Amino acid sequence: INNRINKKMHKKYKKNNKIERLYRGVKVEWVIDICLLIFLLYQFHFRDKINLFSKFQSSFNEYINKTTGKTIVIKSDIVQLDNLYCTYISNIIFQDSKLELIGNWVFNATNIKSIKIPSSVKMIGENAFSECSSLQTVEFEKNSSLKIIGYNAFSKSSINKILIPSSVTEIHENAFSNCINLTEIEFEENSKLQTIENHAFASTSIISIEIPSNVDVLENNVFLSCKQLVKVTFSPNSQLIKISGYAFSESTIQYLEIPSKVSILERYWSFNTLNLKFV
Repeated sequence: INNRINKKMHKKYKKNNKIERLYRGVKVEWVIDICLLIFLLYQFHFRDKINLFSKFQSSFNEYINKTTGKTIVIKSDIVQLDNLYCTYISNIIFQDSKLELIGNWVFNATNIKSIKIPSSVKMIGENAFSECSSLQTVEFEKNSSLKIIGYNAFSKSSINKILIPSSVTEIHENAFSNCINLTEIEFEENSKLQTIENHAFASTSIISIEIPSNVDVLENNVFLSCKQLVKVTFSPNSQLIKISGYAFSESTIQYLEIPSKVSILERYWSFNTLNLKFV
């Protein structure tokens, strides 16, 4: 009886092991190619009978002109990218781009190492580049039209420095949070930035920063746990009126000259900022 049981278990193990080895051998590129082949065959067979996939086909052709498994080319006539979810991408090429929107989650957790945002882009959506652990360089073309950097846009990426275009008016919650390699944040001259939301630069490695003059509120936890932050300055004619709770908490700033228009310092705005000696 034991021998029979052992033989059955051995056969089952061999079968499962074979399936496991087969599964491990499947590549992402194969899955993509198979899905694309099924889609094209379906379209060919039913093209005169049904238009169910016409919308998807149009979007597919618009988003991707050419793909080599790791490179994606965005054609010049694309104005919006949304719901792309191509995690296998490691390189993005824009062709004479007129792109205006990089939508939510579009390049989340991809393998891209660098990107140059076209000047026509007006908004970077939620989680657009979040968790891109290989992303080190983000640049913006000259004369950028960018207005909004969305929630979690670059969170948990590996960028080490960034120059934010003067056209940007809003940096949303967690936009650069947990970018532990980020040591340098600069704003172009004549910055129009007005809003920096909660945790926008929290848990980064920035050493110093100059807040643009049009920013009127520093929201909660905006520089929380920036343990390398030793210097914070404000542009001349600062419009800042409020520094919210935990804004500089757990940073290492030693000296802070608060702008004259500030009328509200919320409780714990400098909580556990042990090196702060002069305000």
